[in-house]
Amino acid sequence: MDNSPALKKSCWLTWKLGRAPHHQRAMHSGPSSGPGRPRRSRLPLRAAERLVERWNHRCGTEPSKGAGTPGTGTASKPAAGADAGAGTGTSAAGFSTVFNTEQKIQAALPDPDSMKGWKPKTGKAHVVEQPTPPAQCGPDWDCAAVADGSAKFEEVGEIVTFHLYAFADQPTAQDACRKEATQMAKYTKAEVAPLDGATSHAYYRNAGGLDGINVSLCLGTVVGRVTIEGGGSNLDPKTAHSMSRILIDRVRKAATAS
Repeated sequence: MDNSPALKKSCWLTWKLGRAPHHQRAMHSGPSSGPGRPRRSRLPLRAAERLVERWNHRCGTEPSKGAGTPGTGTASKPAAGADAGAGTGTSAAGFSTVFNTEQKIQAALPDPDSMKGWKPKTGKAHVVEQPTPPAQCGPDWDCAAVADGSAKFEEVGEIVTFHLYAFADQPTAQDACRKEATQMAKYTKAEVAPLDGATSHAYYRNAGGLDGINVSLCLGTVVGRVTIEGGGSNLDPKTAHSMSRILIDRVRKAATAS
């Protein structure tokens, strides 16, 4: 097989375009329709399938997930923070700390220092005065949470929102994880690489007229969510991965400090 850089790049682009969810399958055409934004036209599903067939014929196997663009020297948006992206190998059920105060929730969410280059927008924390017993929750995955919080940041039209839901113990959190994964299974899967230190799954979802990429994280006694959306976002799985890494590290650090 020809392993030239030109063929590798062609194969990667063919695979990416053919496998992309429909809301991302687009091709540049014609003059710009706005400042810096080329006009885009949808790629029909059958055309995408033909691209996948072309990939299989010319290139054999799919490129490794999270490998970037071969032959271009380009990379996804770097993670914010000095230690972003560094995993430690701790298991997903590695702590029993309960984040049941506003201070603990705030400490576990990303702050401006861990999100350098991003502008902080909003942040909040809430403690449930009378948590609902898990046995009374039914299919509502976050029903038994004892506290929750969120933090939102923005960079050039791209918005990332971190959500954290705290539970009274690890079994309750794990049950919430299973329920949440079942509810979200109806959405299109996003190929975000596995994250050390948490059980995770990712999907694309449209909410409020905006397309978004979402990563759900289960670790210890909490369930975390990372959502990236906005008109300036290309919904890059690598950005979703690096933002999720920041949340995991913040939660583990806060759990150790408590």
